Amino acid sequence: MPTRDTFKRLSTKFIEETFADFTQTWDFERLIELPDEQGGYTTNWCKVVAVEGFVSPMDGTQSTKDDQLNTDKMLKFSFKHIDGINESMRILYNAEYYNIRSVTSVVGVDIWIDVLAERSVAT
Repeated sequence: MPTRDTFKRLSTKFIEETFADFTQTWDFERLIELPDEQGGYTTNWCKVVAVEGFVSPMDGTQSTKDDQLNTDKMLKFSFKHIDGINESMRILYNAEYYNIRSVTSVVGVDIWIDVLAERSVAT
């Protein structure tokens, strides 16, 4: 009986933590061209959709370039399927921008999407 109680306690904790993460939100943005006053165009980022789902940290890396330490922070964003999400977009999450590196439809069907996105910061 103690093994069953331990399993029940652990699984309850897992579910509570998992669904607490589900309340996280972020925005997808895409680059658009806007006409300027000289007859040309300027580009600007525009919000496409707000999304709610899971955010999981992935392994980060550090490198040195031009005597600066660069830290890359990779996150996995998981959410219900939305048409049109692609690598040319970016994510605004917790006041930080993440460049999308890959978009994967989980199990190859349009039900759930995993997006790997990276924030690169020079320190």
